[in-house]
Amino acid sequence: MLRNPLSIRRRIVFFLLGPFILLCLIQAFVLYCISLTIATDAFDEGLKDTARVIQARIKYVNRKLDLDLHQDAQEVLRGQVGQRQEYSVWTQGGQFLLGNPHLKPPSSSKHVEEDDDDASLFFNDTLPQPDLQHPDQNKQERVRVVMLPTSIQSNPSVPQLNVLVSEDIQQREDAYQSIVWAIVIPELVMLFLGILLIWVAVRFGLQPLEILQALVVEKHPGDLEEISLTSVPKEVFSFTLAINGLLGRLREAYSSQIRFLSNAAHQLKTPIAGLQTYLDILSQDKGLVAEQQALLSQMQISLKRTNRLVNQLLSLARYEPSSPALILLKEPLDLSALVQTVAIELLSQSEEAKKRDIQFEGLEESHWIDGNQASLQELLINLIDNAIRYSPEDGSILVSILNTDNTVVLRVDDSGEGIPLVEQSQIWERFYRGAHAEQLIGSGLGLSIVKEIAEFHQAQVAIQPSVFHPENDAAFEITFLKATI
Repeated sequence: MLRNPLSIRRRIVFFLLGPFILLCLIQAFVLYCISLTIATDAFDEGLKDTARVIQARIKYVNRKLDLDLHQDAQEVLRGQVGQRQEYSVWTQGGQFLLGNPHLKPPSSSKHVEEDDDDASLFFNDTLPQPDLQHPDQNKQERVRVVMLPTSIQSNPSVPQLNVLVSEDIQQREDAYQSIVWAIVIPELVMLFLGILLIWVAVRFGLQPLEILQALVVEKHPGDLEEISLTSVPKEVFSFTLAINGLLGRLREAYSSQIRFLSNAAHQLKTPIAGLQTYLDILSQDKGLVAEQQALLSQMQISLKRTNRLVNQLLSLARYEPSSPALILLKEPLDLSALVQTVAIELLSQSEEAKKRDIQFEGLEESHWIDGNQASLQELLINLIDNAIRYSPEDGSILVSILNTDNTVVLRVDDSGEGIPLVEQSQIWERFYRGAHAEQLIGSGLGLSIVKEIAEFHQAQVAIQPSVFHPENDAAFEITFLKATI
């Protein structure tokens, strides 16, 4: 069982898309890290600015620390949910002095980030905040905290202090989420456009291969001419040369085969004609007994069969698609007149034809096509002879011609058993004989000759249901192009 063929286009696209997608992911990650660092530094700097403001407003009055900050300013400092800031002031010894007592300096287990510019420290913590849905309960909110060491310049006797300012982390997370979307959406658009551009580029880049494929696929069995190398890309130039070499060897072998068939058939015609003459003379001998007459009759039948096979081999050699002999012989022909000529010849020579009811339709008017008279006579003889062979002795045969706008349809129908569907694609092969043909005289070449002559005339062959028995496919249709007279 054949596996699905490997697609070069798909492989190239996959090989390009893998690194491209990886680069997009790396770029998105790097941009996110850079943006996150910049945003975090900006938020931390703002938090430190608030700590500096509080640091500058701490006063030592009447032997007591106080925050010289208006109440309205403190309310603004606390802000809305998601933007709330809290502050506290502690001694370096751990004594709470001002602000929110829940906002404490970091313990030794906390991860602390040091600022290189000054002695400030940053860390993450949680603070209890009122729960709006349950006023009697508190909830823990995650906060970002900066701790700024300070001292009271106006009173050196006051111990060193730590100013802590916290900010709800929700605002940062919203900003981080916006950064993510600001990076992801352009990256997705760029990824989509990149995939589209890669696909289009690969498609256009492989067009020469598709043209080469079309040139090979369009070749019919008799067309063994070399492929033109003018538009072949460099990458497949050697491959095309190899194909041309193969076509050259096939052309030589094909020509040798045709020459052999033609020579063999010609060499056989002379002894067959001599034997036929001897048999004709022998048949006139009145002294032959009945048994000798029967043997003589059987010899004549066998000799006719051999003679027909030789003539068909000559026809195959003559009507091959690559044969140039027929090109100069095409001319406008009246198909109706040709059918009548062939029918009269068959009826006068074939005893089997006289045993069938042969009918004709559409011959009362002319049907002109461009063709070769000798080859079309051969085609008609083979078609009608085939109908005679495969119809019963008291059967019927209908030869009809139908005109359409641009075509002329020749149809030969018989009342035989027809051709099974499984054999319809094989009957055009040389020497093929179907299951119903084993008991009949023949070589299996007649329909092959019909098909080659039809292809030479750019005609289409088809098998259709019989008009006598519609359940049987026993009609042959040949569709010719009308002649331009």
